[in-house]
Amino acid sequence: MLFRDAVKAIDQRIESVRTSVMNIMRNEASAGTWLAIGRQGPDLAHELIPARHWPFLTIDIDNNSALSKDSVFRDLRCATTAGVPRDHPLLVSFRTTNQLPLPEKSSPTPSNPPPETPDLGRNGAPGRPSYMHLVEAEFKRRCDAGRLEPSLTKEAAALAAWFKAAHPLVRPYTPKAIYNKLGSLYRSAKLSPRVP
Repeated sequence: MLFRDAVKAIDQRIESVRTSVMNIMRNEASAGTWLAIGRQGPDLAHELIPARHWPFLTIDIDNNSALSKDSVFRDLRCATTAGVPRDHPLLVSFRTTNQLPLPEKSSPTPSNPPPETPDLGRNGAPGRPSYMHLVEAEFKRRCDAGRLEPSLTKEAAALAAWFKAAHPLVRPYTPKAIYNKLGSLYRSAKLSPRVP
């Protein structure tokens, strides 16, 4: 009986600490101190969890998930934002995801129209819009920075991950599609000597 009472007191303290840690984690996620992506279904891709969702989510570390009455994010992948450059695609995507529409003001003064969102598909080519020009531009930037992966397969995977993070509202490219499109560019970049 004495042992059970002692264990019960310890269990209560552990649960209290656990609850405090979960509250801190939720508050820090709401403030953008760390980010998480998760999947809402087995056939769905990972998506960035907006900061405004965290006050309503319960973190389940044992099952690597965050859930609420209306949604469940599974297979979480988390990262802190400390030390990440402000213009990193993941933080840009995070800021974009967390922009809420402002309520309309009932003031008599005319307001400025919102800035036009650029059409990512406007690449000058006729027919169905393509976003591959964005992938090619990122490839060139990586090439110029000397940050190409050692194989075309890894480079295609890195570019697919970049595109998904930088443009979460656009259907992502598969690494295979990028591999097929950028094969000759990658080989040329690997063969040409770098000029300092």
